[in-house]
Amino acid sequence: MLGKGWFPDHLGGLERYYRDLFEHLPEVEGVVLGPVVAPPPNLHVASAHEAPLARRLVAFHRRAAARAGAIDVVDAHFALYALLPTLIGPLRRTPLVVHFQGPWAQENVAQGDSSALRAGARRLLERAVYGRAHAVITLTGAFKRVLIERYRVSPWDVHVLAPGVDLQRFSPGDQVRARERFGLASDAWVVGCVRRLVPRMGLDVLLDAWEQARGDLPPGATLLIAGDGPLRTELEARAAAPGLGGSVRVLGRVAEDELVELYRAAALTVVPTRSFEGFGLVVLEAAGCGTPSVVTAIGGLPEAVRGLGCDLTVAPGDAAALARRLVAAGHGDLPARSATRAFAERFDWAAVAARHAEVYRSVCEGAAAPGPAASAPRRLRVVYLDHVAKLSGGEIALLRLLPHLDEVEPHVVLAEDGPFADRLVQAGISTEVLPLGDHARELRKDRVAPGRVPLRAGLATSAYVLRLAWRLRRLRPDVVHTNSLKAGIYGSVAARLAGVPVVWHVRDRIA
Repeated sequence: MLGKGWFPDHLGGLERYYRDLFEHLPEVEGVVLGPVVAPPPNLHVASAHEAPLARRLVAFHRRAAARAGAIDVVDAHFALYALLPTLIGPLRRTPLVVHFQGPWAQENVAQGDSSALRAGARRLLERAVYGRAHAVITLTGAFKRVLIERYRVSPWDVHVLAPGVDLQRFSPGDQVRARERFGLASDAWVVGCVRRLVPRMGLDVLLDAWEQARGDLPPGATLLIAGDGPLRTELEARAAAPGLGGSVRVLGRVAEDELVELYRAAALTVVPTRSFEGFGLVVLEAAGCGTPSVVTAIGGLPEAVRGLGCDLTVAPGDAAALARRLVAAGHGDLPARSATRAFAERFDWAAVAARHAEVYRSVCEGAAAPGPAASAPRRLRVVYLDHVAKLSGGEIALLRLLPHLDEVEPHVVLAEDGPFADRLVQAGISTEVLPLGDHARELRKDRVAPGRVPLRAGLATSAYVLRLAWRLRRLRPDVVHTNSLKAGIYGSVAARLAGVPVVWHVRDRIA
């Protein structure tokens, strides 16, 4: 397992995830950057994070290459350090699994790196590593979509495996004693937020929402913000402002045992992220303690709370919507603590690690099998085409159908983004958007007749057919299924050009 750092000596969701998975797979060996206090014998420390980049990369490559004769599969968790070990040297022919926890290049742009050169280099580096992978593991369907659309990874190679949570450490406890630890009254209504204090985490929106909602929250309502980062001083100043009335406390970085007590003390935690959230491990940690979370509709966060029994998502950046949800929560509109703990128990790390081991075995077996046998018995791969992403009759019918096709591995290609795409992802159905221009996609039937097709729409559709045919050649499905009239027209031609059988689902009466 090629990692980045070792939690808690190096903080971050990636580092915590890596360590938890590592510790539940006792047969693995790992390579990370230091410092690492008391590393286990099967963990190899390559260099220090503070070393110059070139020295880090070379040291990491050497440590990884030294393991070449003893391992069957490489599992890479961070593209930068996986680049040299997986593309040159003795590991380059070893079956490769890559973990994708977010678009590294875009995350750096979102955090303020304005260099187009660095962003381009990072994207190329990511593409090189993902392109070499035999399988890619991601935490949510939302990030599977990012992999497919942005990095052109084959949907058939992407495995969505939700992360795990340590259910012994993150467990329900004495809420009164937990509140006393933070100097709060036993009957205080407490909201927690555990985040890196950086702009994309949306802490400013949370404070705006808290200020709007404070008058309608239960007496003694207190917001506890835990974490560290460049915004800490600014947030502390904002917390001290008169409009918040001393109801917000910025705790800074908290120790592991204090983090558990924070989750236990809270009636609710909030994850107000603005962008790039793969899953939100804090949602599972809090749930393990019986505490539900309100999250923004970003990345995999809606998937992280799906199944908790009530609507816990709000629009990102919308302080008014978050304020309304806080008020509703304050009046009891939340899942019960017992139900929240039961939800967390679905994400036990032992079961998650076992699913990873299955992926490793399948990759090894596929790489070892000669020729066509490498694609062992599998479900039928079907690409579904639809020209709209609105929730109309045909789209709702498809959404209801796909979960019941047990022998089909579906992948939906839409010509626009919209609610239908979101619902597909939330249902766990592989989805991508290959955009078609509005003037062609919205062309009405009554404007089309023999010898009379609007030139602009005709040219746009012809170009789209070629793009779609190229995409189908890359996807190599067994069947294409078109779900609408327009998709039937352009999809049938594209499928024939790609050499793929096509089913046209006729839902329109064509007079």
